[in-house]
Amino acid sequence: MFKIYGLLVGLGVWSAWEVSLWMARRRQVSERLVNRLVGWMLVGGLIGARVYHVIDYWQRYYSVYPIKVVYLWEGGLAIWGALIGGLVGLWLGYKIIDHKSKIIDLLDIVLVGAPLGQAIGRWGNFFNSELRGRNGEPLFLYESALDLLLFLFLWLFLLHSFSGLMVT
Repeated sequence: MFKIYGLLVGLGVWSAWEVSLWMARRRQVSERLVNRLVGWMLVGGLIGARVYHVIDYWQRYYSVYPIKVVYLWEGGLAIWGALIGGLVGLWLGYKIIDHKSKIIDLLDIVLVGAPLGQAIGRWGNFFNSELRGRNGEPLFLYESALDLLLFLFLWLFLLHSFSGLMVT
């Protein structure tokens, strides 16, 4: 089932990336710049996701099996760490690659697609039988639906907005 999970996470990342490219064209920002920054965000997101997960499970698992910290193939990523790491990656890439664009415009461009990617990726939890409540409630489904609503709101709102709306 981990293959389906990875496929859905990959599909979510690709979808968010495509939305970012669409937003870049609309905002007249270089698609090449967005593509380069996405690489930084992916690396930062993966590192952040793993670090957050390891910190979260340190007491109950990784303190006993510290070598398992590097066993990425056994799973263990956290969405909050991915988001934080992705933003750090965006900022680092921005500092290294391009100072001409406004960081606030770049945040608008990349953040609108994040909830769509999350909505798609959460379905991987369904196939792995994860993220269920105490009574078997499909928490992944609730989160996916809310992420999709957030994406639609941001998408429609940003179509008629000004620069820097996402972070002001």
